Amino acid sequence: MDYLTKYYKNLSEQLQEKVNNLQQMLDEAYPGGMTPGRREVINRARNKAFHSLIGTGQAYNNPTELRGRALFARAEAADERGYNREIDAPLAGMTPEAAHKAISDQIVAQHVIPYPHLTSGPGSQVPDPKRSEAHVRQLLNTHPHAPFTSVARAVDAIAPHAIQANNALEMASYDDAMERSGGADPFESDWYEDHVMEREAEHQADLVHSIGQALKQNQAK
Repeated sequence: MDYLTKYYKNLSEQLQEKVNNLQQMLDEAYPGGMTPGRREVINRARNKAFHSLIGTGQAYNNPTELRGRALFARAEAADERGYNREIDAPLAGMTPEAAHKAISDQIVAQHVIPYPHLTSGPGSQVPDPKRSEAHVRQLLNTHPHAPFTSVARAVDAIAPHAIQANNALEMASYDDAMERSGGADPFESDWYEDHVMEREAEHQADLVHSIGQALKQNQAK
């Protein structure tokens, strides 16, 4: 083994040890999410992993880099769990059934009524809020995870049925697409489908947040 190979091998081993220490710090000292400072620390470790590979002919997706990615994924997932705990905090003193009803009522008020996903009948283009509400409540009440005590999980449950491919929601974002296309018909653009999916995802995230705010306000009354 020549000098350079040994040198890079030692660097890689030292970096792996530092990554292991970071993992232990996250596990023992802070089981929560990714603060800006912690993100910077881990990012520096990942950058060192990249620089230690320069000139070695090894791919950047070596075990150290993959471990770094796993650290990010774990911390970001912890961030999401912490965020969802904050959203669900106003439900803590309720029974599961009461929490489920409170979430369902907010989903109906903030999403189903403004953006009904069902029409008044076969062949009709007229949105029907009442049919849409009945459908969403049935979905939530009969879901395997019911009664829901988590806003995010409840919104996830109705998303494939009432958020994705929702014509009312799509038309609400059509003006944005028109502006982006410079007045041309967005339906003819190859990016329009991605635009719609992005808006659906944004709406879903915004819905979770706004329901959390409404639950907090109701708790304060």
